[in-house]
Amino acid sequence: MEKPRRDKIREVESIINWIQKEEDNLKKTVEKLRENRLRLERWVREEKKSSVSLVLVLGCTTPDTSNISLNNTGQAAKELYFELKKKNDVIVIATGFQPARSDETEAKRIRRYLVNEGLPSQDILLEEKATTTVTMATLCRPIIGEIQQQFRLSQLHVITRTFQLLRARFVFDNAYKTCNRRVKETFPILYHGVEDNLSDHYRERLLERENVGIERLKERRDVLFNKLVEDFWGVQ
Repeated sequence: MEKPRRDKIREVESIINWIQKEEDNLKKTVEKLRENRLRLERWVREEKKSSVSLVLVLGCTTPDTSNISLNNTGQAAKELYFELKKKNDVIVIATGFQPARSDETEAKRIRRYLVNEGLPSQDILLEEKATTTVTMATLCRPIIGEIQQQFRLSQLHVITRTFQLLRARFVFDNAYKTCNRRVKETFPILYHGVEDNLSDHYRERLLERENVGIERLKERRDVLFNKLVEDFWGVQ
């Protein structure tokens, strides 16, 4: 092959290589632009959502405390609902199973009390299967996820009895805040402890039980809450 022809082929091959590199660079640029567009679209969708505060009312959930009145908890939820309602929409989730010797779930008892106190029934959602604080966090997570599809969650309020407050804080901080860090999603979680008219002896016994329960949860922390993250946040 004569030299001028070989030179021409090399020149064309060099141009082909340059074009290929430019195509690769353009693909990277287009992909980067696409990522930025999707991120901005997600931001716009979130900003367009109405802000909502979520009030999660925990039932007592154990057989030896099922006789404790839920009225104090309901009263605290009612007062918080109307206070938050001054700023944005509010959704209440009442949670709790059906204790022995009861004809309805704790969740329904809480809702009935709140509706009688003037809260719109459509603002109260129910979770009626949870039997522990951990299952309350677990089973309420998909409900909260559905709410977040429609609203921007500004804050989550957790209402429980004072003797259950440490357990609730431990469970929800580990279950929800850990998840938030992993998926870069944040909303503040605020806790409200409600006093009950319990005897000192009874309260002391309940607190002892709670402390034992928390220590057991600490021993199982990684397995327990990593599973919750995977199941309800889709984070592997």
